[in-house]
Order: sequence, then structure tokens, then C-alpha cells
Amino acid sequence: MLARRPDWQQRLQWYLTCNSTTVFHYGTFDCGLFVCDAIREMTDIDLAANYRERYDSRAGAKALMQLNSGTGSLLEVTEEITEHFGMLKIRPPFAQRGDVVLLKRSREYSLGLIALDGCEILTCYHRGFVRLPFHRALRAWRV
Repeated sequence: MLARRPDWQQRLQWYLTCNSTTVFHYGTFDCGLFVCDAIREMTDIDLAANYRERYDSRAGAKALMQLNSGTGSLLEVTEEITEHFGMLKIRPPFAQRGDVVLLKRSREYSLGLIALDGCEILTCYHRGFVRLPFHRALRAWRV
């Protein structure tokens, strides 16, 4: 089970500030690694250890998910990882600052994080973060 550090808010703010203009790139700064890096800042636990630095394209990410989890679905891999680390699945309206959310973006799923203001979802985009309305969350997990 994950436990947030006492200074998780400052650490998350630091992480978000340092990466506010980081360019999206599969394998270094994509939606999954963005969320896992934020969780690592808050808890010191690396949920992406089996994925880090092992792919550099969308196809590579899907192939690695298939290899590690038997599925290329971000939704199914997220469900597996969150269950493995004891992250409580919650209804999206009950997600709070720093919690993980799954959202639908066009035809694909994406991962995001509830912003420190508690009102928006942050996810990485081409050049830094994009802020999305809270109602876009389809599923959520407590960190």
C-alpha cells in the first residue's frame, strides 16, 4: 500500500514546476511516466520500474505493456498496477489532490493527476501539461 510522505504537497509542487514545459516523449515523459513520477515524488515508490527507459514510441509502449501484463490496454495495465500497489479505486467525483485518474482522449485512454487546486486534471501534452476539467475523469485511484 502506498503512503504519501508528510511533505508530499511540496514535493509534488516541485515536480510539477520543474516539468511544466517538459516536452512529451514516449518512454521519458508520457502520461504513464508523468503520473508514476509524480507518485514517486509523493511516496518514494516507483510504479513504473518495469517500464522505465524500455520504450521510445507508442508502439513500443504497447508492446512492453503486452509483454509485462499480457495486454496492450492502458486501462487494463493501470488496473493491474494500482491493484498490485494497493491503490484504492474510487469514484472520480471523490478524487482529491494528487490522486490518479484515467480519462478518454479521442480514441485512446490517458492518465492524469488531480491538480493541487483539486479542481482540474493535469496530464502531459506536447509541450508541458494540459489542464482538463474534472468531469473528464472516467476512473480514479487514491494515492
